[in-house]
Amino acid sequence: MGGRKTTSDAPRRDAGLYRANLHYAVRQVGGEEDKRAALLELLGAMRGAGIVYAATVNAAEALESFLRESGADPLLYHGRLPARLREERRDAFVREPARLVVATDAFGIGIDKHDVRFVVHYQLPGSLEAYHRQSGRAGGDGEPARCTLLYDPADRRVHRGRLERDREGLERMSFYALGAHCRWKMLLEYFGAGAGFVACGTCDNCLRPLRAQPATPRRLRKGEAVEVPRYGRGIVVSAAPDRIVVSFPDGKTREFLPAYVTRPASRSS
Repeated sequence: MGGRKTTSDAPRRDAGLYRANLHYAVRQVGGEEDKRAALLELLGAMRGAGIVYAATVNAAEALESFLRESGADPLLYHGRLPARLREERRDAFVREPARLVVATDAFGIGIDKHDVRFVVHYQLPGSLEAYHRQSGRAGGDGEPARCTLLYDPADRRVHRGRLERDREGLERMSFYALGAHCRWKMLLEYFGAGAGFVACGTCDNCLRPLRAQPATPRRLRKGEAVEVPRYGRGIVVSAAPDRIVVSFPDGKTREFLPAYVTRPASRSS
């Protein structure tokens, strides 16, 4: 049978962390235009109430304006709004006149709404703790809910200026976004609760697993042709020991762990 497999003590170890009804996915995007198009596509496919998280107040305000111009009717919520307005908007979301909230992390504390069907992160959160907390605001009723991260490598700039002791959290968040293993397994292992957990069976990586390729004898170089499972052929934009950036014919640039980027097989004449 698919889905979650654990040792006998795993339910105690991950109690309060693992929620089988939350289905995680990461969608790689390149640039603001691509990201906005991906968000509109996601929102068009979602049903029920949801939250779109942005990392900053300015980003949340810009996103709310964009969605309103695109025909949506979102509420904007962040910590700089007057207390009375924040309360009104919390009530509107909980009592269901409003379906969609665009917010910073200020939204969620004290929100008693269990039927949130989706959470989308428009920007990279600063840590896996923040991501787990914010995405966990979906599916409080136990029914299936989707948690999607739109990952643009450039979003790391949003967190520029973080203290040195905080940068590891951001790198771990990036590693999660690029990882090819079960999303839930990566989260649980980060929190030290992954012993015996095999796979959730519902995240994007479980449903469409990537297969790691054998290591290449030398490091890939900028301008070199490469191949990536699920994405096809592209050109290396930059190469580092921990990540490879590849440009594809559709004009999009994506980032991968090195194990999943290979040179195209040579064709015999």
